Amino acid sequence: MSESTNKLESTREIEQTSKILISAREVFNLMPERDVVSWSSLIDGYVKAGDYREALVVFERMRVVGPKANEVTMVSVLCACTHLGALQQGKVMHRYMVENKLPFTLVLQTSLVDMYAKCGAIEDALGVFRGGSLHRSDVLMWNAMIGGLAIHGLVQQALDIFEEMQIIGIVPNEITYLCLLSACAHGGLVKEAWHFFECLGKHGMKPKCEHYACMVDVLARGGQVTEAYQVLCQMPREPTASMLGALLSGCVNHGKLDLAEIVGRKFIEIEPGHDGRYVGLSNV
Repeated sequence: MSESTNKLESTREIEQTSKILISAREVFNLMPERDVVSWSSLIDGYVKAGDYREALVVFERMRVVGPKANEVTMVSVLCACTHLGALQQGKVMHRYMVENKLPFTLVLQTSLVDMYAKCGAIEDALGVFRGGSLHRSDVLMWNAMIGGLAIHGLVQQALDIFEEMQIIGIVPNEITYLCLLSACAHGGLVKEAWHFFECLGKHGMKPKCEHYACMVDVLARGGQVTEAYQVLCQMPREPTASMLGALLSGCVNHGKLDLAEIVGRKFIEIEPGHDGRYVGLSNV
């Protein structure tokens, strides 16, 4: 399936979800009484539809006229803050949880770590991360911390957290290795990236497209474009335009123009109607 087809299907899904949400909002407005479940359901609906700002608007209305939020509400609200990069609003939500004495469950702790880390407040994320018992934590919270560090290029810290995770005995999953590969891509750690990629197979996990994409990225940046192309050829499905773009940039930057031509032609195969692909190949 081509990337343009995927985008078209995604657009249709969003339109369908929007129609459902309109109906849900109409029913919500007609309700004589609204409890925490109905408020939380509406907020979660907006989050799942990608309308994060409206989710926060509904929550603010809930704070004024509705019941006290619960864990489900706050997980949705923190998710909205994370996607918007709304650090200050996220801190307000954290304060709301403290003031209303909501129990800091593992799910809420993970949501807070994820929000702070992705918004760039690494010290706050580490504070929440280490605020509970790490021995009673799960892989999701460790993934949130490692992933947040990786996003902001704090490669060594991400690798250190992974080492600590292994010492404690938390078993990594596919997302853990994706976060580690992302960290390696940011830090140009080719050897380490190969190690983590190979760990997937050793532990009975199959690499997904995202893992392949990270490997192509780190290899292309490191000048190992032939190896990156071989990784692409091993994929169980057609490479995406972003993967080919990373490889093409690596080929051009490192003077591998023969391979760049092959990649450029592959670009045209998957996106024959994209004028920029022909221009790119012509430049090569």
